[in-house]
Amino acid sequence: MKTINEQLPEPPERAETTALKDRTFETLSNPRRRQALRYLRTREDDGPVSIRELAEQIAAWENDVPPVEVTYKQRKRVYTSLYQSHLPRLHKYGFVEYDADRGTIELTPQAEALDIYLEVVPAGDLPWSDVYLGTSIVVAALVAALYFAPIPFVSGWHALVFSTVLFAAISLVHSYQTRQNGLYERSSGPRNAE
Repeated sequence: MKTINEQLPEPPERAETTALKDRTFETLSNPRRRQALRYLRTREDDGPVSIRELAEQIAAWENDVPPVEVTYKQRKRVYTSLYQSHLPRLHKYGFVEYDADRGTIELTPQAEALDIYLEVVPAGDLPWSDVYLGTSIVVAALVAALYFAPIPFVSGWHALVFSTVLFAAISLVHSYQTRQNGLYERSSGPRNAE
């Protein structure tokens, strides 16, 4: 029986996938890095953002206040950690283009690989978790209505068929949209945007 030290090395393609997963989970392990990515991903403008603007928004989220009410101390605390730690790490892993001299940050195409973990939702869209929750509430209300006040011409069997078809339709739309967005490729798992 081989010990851990005697195991064969991983194949190169698997090592690359493992490295990407490690970078992804390390990146997302910190709330400020997640908030930075969230802000950069959901902005209307795709251009560079100043560290000051990013720090102000993150400080507003952390202190549950509008950005205009963020104090100098709150913004400075976030700014310092972004400047010294979080943005260099996001840049090192290729998720952002960070220019420390100019004080600007912008997302790289590789950052799209993180969307599946962050559930980034474009403006005007519902998160899929809300769609499934709403559907579950509708089905539960139908079942309760059938139990407490029978609906004419609707049996438990009809409710079961309706629920199954509804969840199947929503799942198909979700699956199609996920594939259209390029978040998943069946042969290799989450898309590697490198």
